[in-house]
Amino acid sequence: MVNKDFLRQLLSEEKELMEADAVKKVNMPKYDELSVKNFWPRVQGNQRVMRFFPDNLPKGRQPDHEYFWNVYNTLEEPYVRQLLAHANEQRNSAQAEGMQVQSIAIS
Repeated sequence: MVNKDFLRQLLSEEKELMEADAVKKVNMPKYDELSVKNFWPRVQGNQRVMRFFPDNLPKGRQPDHEYFWNVYNTLEEPYVRQLLAHANEQRNSAQAEGMQVQSIAIS
């Protein structure tokens, strides 16, 4: 998520970068409910998170999915783990219910 404006902010120490070994990587599935499009407006007011993202992005653009979730997981790991567990639980329960509807009882 580097552009010339972000580089300027880095050089003026308004923004920061994380060291690669400090990043707590997470493999977030590309579920609609966990999309960057849904979470980007929520984190824009969080100064702790926003210091690692550019202030201005091109119109209609969001940060990269992997970059966003890795940074967010590094800063808010318990919350991200909770989001992931909840999304997986909802998906798995919906699939289990769908399987019950499609199943045939044999006696």
